[in-house]
Amino acid sequence: MSADWLPNLARLAVSMERRNRADIASAALDMLSREDPPELWRLIEAHIDVAQVPAVLLSEYHSGSL
Repeated sequence: MSADWLPNLARLAVSMERRNRADIASAALDMLSREDPPELWRLIEAHIDVAQVPAVLLSEYHSGSL
């Protein structure tokens, strides 16, 4: 499986992009993670800088909203 699209999708999912783009990217990652969550998130981790993720997203993640 080629994952050339993954870096862009992962960065978009944790962005504060207006419109619905970030929501759709997050939903796509959620659907993909159902097959093998640890592997998908291991791949995603390499493409996002947690320090750059907006605090509101991190607080939602830690509260279980994401």
